[in-house]
Amino acid sequence: MPAVSSEVGLERALKRIRTEGPAPQRSRRAAGPSLVDRISDWLAAVLPQPVLRPAFAGAVAVVALQAVVIVHLMGQRDDDVSEIRALQASVVDKGPYLKVNFKADAREADIRMLLVEGNGSLAAGPGQLGDYYVRVPTGQVMAFADKLKASGIVDGVAVVDGLPARP
Repeated sequence: MPAVSSEVGLERALKRIRTEGPAPQRSRRAAGPSLVDRISDWLAAVLPQPVLRPAFAGAVAVVALQAVVIVHLMGQRDDDVSEIRALQASVVDKGPYLKVNFKADAREADIRMLLVEGNGSLAAGPGQLGDYYVRVPTGQVMAFADKLKASGIVDGVAVVDGLPARP
């Protein structure tokens, strides 16, 4: 059997380990790009060419300004709605009104024509029970009620003093 050199084998490996020490370990952060590098690479991919960046910044500013204006207008909307309700409550006049119930097979066009012929206007309705409240010029209430009763599309007519309360 041939003689084995002293440079080969366990002795040589142990000698190298003692003299060199442990190998430096690479951290996971050093292995890949940092978070800042990844964000800057993403921004570079998303943003347009350097020539177009001022226009892109202007577009972003316009969108931000629109968002601020919309939020501001949404805050004012509640005030307007309550103001409109107060105006409606003061404008609505008291009766008399005609509470009219139309037959189930009555067409909308026929209902409109009947109201126009009597110079009436729809004040409220239809409610859950199909009640329409019709405003008629003063002095014509009874004549219009008789005309509605004679119509073939009306189930019932009643004179009322005011509109029902809104829920």
